Amino acid sequence: MGFDVFLTDPYFRRVLLTALVVAAVAGALGVFLVLRQLSLLGDGIAHVAFGGIAIAFFANLAPLPASLVFASAGALVIQELRRRGLVKGDAAIGIIFTGSLALGYMLIAKGRVRVDVESYLFGNLLFTTSADLTLALVTAGVVALVLLALWRPLFAVTFDAEAAEVSGLPLVALETVFTLLSAASIVIAARVVGVLLVSALVVVPAATALQFARGFRAALVLSPLIALGTVVLGTVVSATWVFPAGASIAIVSGGVFLVASLVARALRAGRGRRAPTGGRCPP
Repeated sequence: MGFDVFLTDPYFRRVLLTALVVAAVAGALGVFLVLRQLSLLGDGIAHVAFGGIAIAFFANLAPLPASLVFASAGALVIQELRRRGLVKGDAAIGIIFTGSLALGYMLIAKGRVRVDVESYLFGNLLFTTSADLTLALVTAGVVALVLLALWRPLFAVTFDAEAAEVSGLPLVALETVFTLLSAASIVIAARVVGVLLVSALVVVPAATALQFARGFRAALVLSPLIALGTVVLGTVVSATWVFPAGASIAIVSGGVFLVASLVARALRAGRGRRAPTGGRCPP
């Protein structure tokens, strides 16, 4: 199967469109997560979502809505643990996501139902349904509207949460909105690349964009574009050499980051050599 099938066949066009929408959303929110040093939150929420999927199969519920509800609840618990200082650093994320992953596996084993666990852990683009596409489009629309409406407050909280709170911004409310948006975006991202590889769409494109972007807005535009590019290239690799799509996207994403890091380092070194000595660098 070649990549051209994703352009000509209606079913595969839907699959590719879903992946592209998910990539754009994940890439945008990933910038906030990376700058706030919450990169591990993406993995944490994805692992919590797996627990929700297991509960859905155990209770005969729809997997995607159940995982979204469960992941949102888990994300809010993580936020509250961090806000109250009950645990330090990323310990709250580690506690919640390991417990959720273990619970999910236990329920699937106990329920004795036939579940393709591998497709949820590593993703499977070919299992994408029209409901997945609808959820991805709705999530993308909500994220875009919220970012446009709360651009300045979220920007302030991202760079200095304490100063934002002192200035009168509702920090807890903003944190809650952002956490719920992140949960929804990460759940649909996990549907494409899997629970264990979700960072490939959430964290890595943002980290790559920040190698070059000279401002927050530039990073917020560049990160989704990089995520889109890695999805397309990863899908090409998957279709051409018959590799799993989620793993292909993750490998391509990591490779793009590595190349970008080397290029950015070379550019910085070149600018350093050209900088005049004994004076101020030109603006």
